[in-house]
Amino acid sequence: MEIFKKRESVIQNIAYMAIMSAINIIFVLLSNLLPALMLILVFVLPLTSTIVAIYCKKKYYPIYAITTLGLCIAVGSGFYLFDALIYVIPSLIVGFLFGFSFEKKVPAILIIIYTTVIQFGVSMLTSYLLGLIVINNNIFNALINLFGLANFAYSNVFPLIFVYIVAQIQIVLSYIFVKVQLNKIGIEINLECKSRYWLYLITFVSILLAVITYFFCYSWTLIFVIMPLPLYVYEISQLLLKRKIYLFVSLAAIHLAFIFIFAFLYQYVSAPNQLILITILTGSVTIIDFLDNYCFIKKSK
Repeated sequence: MEIFKKRESVIQNIAYMAIMSAINIIFVLLSNLLPALMLILVFVLPLTSTIVAIYCKKKYYPIYAITTLGLCIAVGSGFYLFDALIYVIPSLIVGFLFGFSFEKKVPAILIIIYTTVIQFGVSMLTSYLLGLIVINNNIFNALINLFGLANFAYSNVFPLIFVYIVAQIQIVLSYIFVKVQLNKIGIEINLECKSRYWLYLITFVSILLAVITYFFCYSWTLIFVIMPLPLYVYEISQLLLKRKIYLFVSLAAIHLAFIFIFAFLYQYVSAPNQLILITILTGSVTIIDFLDNYCFIKKSK
């Protein structure tokens, strides 16, 4: 049976989903027996769910989700039920959204952003609820103790950043794999975001939330600083591909000026959120991208 191929019949869909569920269970078992493999489990589960969402019909996906979740509960009951569920539930949700969005031609950069946020949100909620209900413990405190940060002054910031970065890596790895495979079944990934207004909105809302949380809830500040960074990379790449001298000069000047601004303002920003100064750079690049796409072009026309 060819692995990466669209499934049409009921039998083909169920058989394929059974294989993927079995792969999930194998990794859950291995990660329970060898905790060092837990890192692999974190990245395998979203990938298998994404593959199922792409190669199987969407109406059969609930069967896969229920089967995988049920088997993980059965397997985890004798080992570490908490460790299984904390990764399975978010991965099942995000995997479906990831595969569905590609088929609907949603721009890739938007898929990466919103699935990362959803993965992060569901992981945080699942971690908190299961930590209290299943083992009557706070998973975030366990994570702090695991990394030896109990005496760190800003230990409450670390779990949020850790979970978000893991979510970002999960989504990026899934995207890289899917991008390679989708052309084989006739699905083209929409790499270009023609309407950039969503990108600008996400960037400036993230910057605004970073500023607000800096004053009222500092433990969340770095999350909103990190969130628009993929957009920053995307906008930089799109601007450079235009090969315009004034864009090269503008980007070089902004980055050079940012180095001096960062060095000067660093001492005036409260720890541990000095990286909020990065929003100056991400905001500046977004403004350049906006001007080039919607102001300079109109003026030339």
